[in-house]
Parts: sequence; C-alpha cells; structure tokens
Amino acid sequence: MQLIAVMAQLISLCTCIFTLSVTYLLFKSVESELYLDSSELVDERTYDEWFQSGMTAYTNEEWADTIWYFENGIKEFRYYRSSLAYCRIKCLNVTKVAIDNDGLNEQRYFQAIFKKALCIRKCKFDKLGSRPERINQEVTDKYLSQAPYSYLQFAYYKNLDYEKAVAAAYTFVQANPEDEIMYNNLDYYKNLHGISEEHLVDLEEKIHNRNFLDAYSAYEIRNYTGVIVHMESALKNYWMAEEECRAMCEGKYENREFMDLYEAIANHYASTLFCKDQCETWLATIKGKVVEDYLPNHFHFLQFAYFQVGDLEAAVSAAAAFLLIKPGDETMQSNMAYYENQQGVNKYTIRPRMDAHAYKGRLDLETAMLEFAKNEFWGEEDEEFLEEVMSTIKKDVLYLEAEPIRKSEVRLREQQRGDLGDPDDYEAGKMEGLR
Repeated sequence: MQLIAVMAQLISLCTCIFTLSVTYLLFKSVESELYLDSSELVDERTYDEWFQSGMTAYTNEEWADTIWYFENGIKEFRYYRSSLAYCRIKCLNVTKVAIDNDGLNEQRYFQAIFKKALCIRKCKFDKLGSRPERINQEVTDKYLSQAPYSYLQFAYYKNLDYEKAVAAAYTFVQANPEDEIMYNNLDYYKNLHGISEEHLVDLEEKIHNRNFLDAYSAYEIRNYTGVIVHMESALKNYWMAEEECRAMCEGKYENREFMDLYEAIANHYASTLFCKDQCETWLATIKGKVVEDYLPNHFHFLQFAYFQVGDLEAAVSAAAAFLLIKPGDETMQSNMAYYENQQGVNKYTIRPRMDAHAYKGRLDLETAMLEFAKNEFWGEEDEEFLEEVMSTIKKDVLYLEAEPIRKSEVRLREQQRGDLGDPDDYEAGKMEGLR
C-alpha cells in the first residue's frame, strides 16, 4: 500500500477519535469563548507593525504613544491567533473520509483536504481580511515571551501609572522568571505607597491555570464542592486551550529542501505532531515552572472531591481516567482497590470519563505515528531542526531588555522582597482509610 494511503487511514482515524468525542462537544464553547471580537481593534495593522511603532516611540521616550502602540499590539496579537485557531478548529470536521474498497481512497482523502482548505481560507478571509498570512516570526516570538510587557511597565512607570506598571512587570516575570532586572523593578513597585499584593495581576494568565489554582485553594480548606466546581471548569478550559495550542501547530511549514509530494505531506504532518506533542508541557506551565502530572492531577483531585461529597460513580470514573493517563500509579491503584473492596464497586463496570478516554486514544495514536516518523522517516538533521524551532520560545524567555527603574525617581519604603508565590507540588493526598 502506498505511503499516502497508510497516512490517510491513520490521520482519518486519529481525526475521528478526537472529533467525535471532544471537538463536537466543545465547538460551541470555542465559538463563543476562543474567538475574540474585532470591535476593540483600532484598525487592521498587524501586531508586528504595532510592535515596531511601539519600539520607535519607546526609543524616542514618547511614553503615551508607547503605551498606545503596545496595548493595541497585544490586542491584535490575541485577535490574530484566536482567529487562526478558531478557523482551524471550525473546519476540522467539515468533512469525513470514507474508506472503501473501490481503490479511490486517496482521491477521496484529498477531496476532503480540498474542502477543509477552502473552509479555512474563507474563514481566515472573513476574520482577518487583508492581513498577510506570514508575520515576522521574530516579533511573534517576542509576543509569546511577553516582551511587550517589559516595555509597557517602563512606559507606565514613566507615565506615573504605577498600578498598571506593577501588573505589567508581574505579567512579564511569570513568563520570564530569570529576569533579575524586572524582579528588581517589581521590588521597587511593591514598596510604593498604595501598591499591594492585589496589584500583582498576571494579565496573560491562562483561564484553566486559574481554575486549577482555585480548585487547589478549595482543596486546602476542605471545600470539596468548590474543588469540583473549579476543577471541572479547569478541565473544560484545558481542553479548549489544548485545541487552540494544537490548531496553532498547523501553520506554515519550513521546507528546507525539495521533496516528492508524499514525502512533503508526511514530513509536514509529522512536524505538526512534533509541535502538538509539546502542548501538554506548555499548558502545564504555571509561573514559569512546569507542574508535574498537571493534567492527570485534575482527575486526582476530582476523584477525591467526588468521594468526599458522596458521588461514588463520579469518583470512580475520575479515578479510572487518572489511571488511563498515568497507569501504574500506586496511590490511585490503592484508591481503586478501596472502591472495589470497601465500597462494592464492580471493577468490570468501571468506565473512565469520556474526555479522558478520547484524549488517551488520540494521544496513543499520535505518539505511535510520531515515533514511526522519528525512527523510520526522519533523518537526524530533521529532528534537530524541529527541536531548534520548538526551542525558539524558550530562548526568547531569557529576553533581557527591561530597563531598571531609578530609586531616585520613586519614594520607597524599606521592605524585603516578598515571595511572588511558586506553585506548590500539586498532589492530592490519599483518601482516609487507605494506606
């Protein structure tokens, strides 16, 4: 069988697993929550144009203009990326591929590809108008590493708007925890009269991260109903954020050499899998640190909380979801044994949650496909190239162009630098009665 036929069947199966179980259920939420309204945009200037104008104003010490340009650049950046993700997700299931025995599978597959491509093209034109398809990657990386907030905090500071300055500084250090200059600036702001902990706001905080932290806070005070509410919201928003992350992996492809048609298709698709494989780590990053077992621990907290409020069926389903994603975990296996031996749960009727089941099915298939690409298809230089591309954001995290504010220009109170709060080791405890 030709390579493309095999790829077509695998890709179709992968798409069906995910689409039928997750995408269809989430699209209405994506439509209303992921896509941003364009009414707040001043015009159709691209975010790299806003950035360059902001840099010019910053260099000329025109602080009001600096603020205006960078604030609008951030709005445009959010709108542009949310529009791309919206269109790619919307068109994901525009058509399905029928696998028959008439020898026309490849033609049907490409017919479906044409329809999806047309859907995306029309959607992008509706949402993005005349904006160019490719925007300066170096500037894109600066937005991803929150570099505009470095300039904004200094412009706010020069404009005597200290509350916005501290929020911008705090937002920047969440993505750049090694930037000592900005930490020093944050110290000065925190010593200003009227500045308190409530002004330490991460303006780019992911919704699912906030939900997770709220659930953990509820867990600490044994508010198990609160744990359930916040953690279910965290999962809903996690799946949406994951879809957006995956959609953003389906953009342009840097083809460095001439390839035959099927080689180019396989190489491009494998590169998207390589990118999507990073999404779990990116989404698990809170305050600049990766939280270990971030996704499975959603189910860990839920099984414990549901058990505490007496919803045994939901508790067992969440526990099974945890073990599906992280098999062999001794604590959860002990919990499952408790459910079977002490609560009378029939192990043959246990079913993991549908969202976890859909996720794991797609993950296993894509992992196998990616491993095949690494072991059989790619050369060593291909993987090195992709790793270099994927590390671009990490490199830009160390972007150091923050200007130190001057002690002589602000009134300080003597105070030690406060702890901004690193994420705890989020691991739910064992249930009472278990070893």
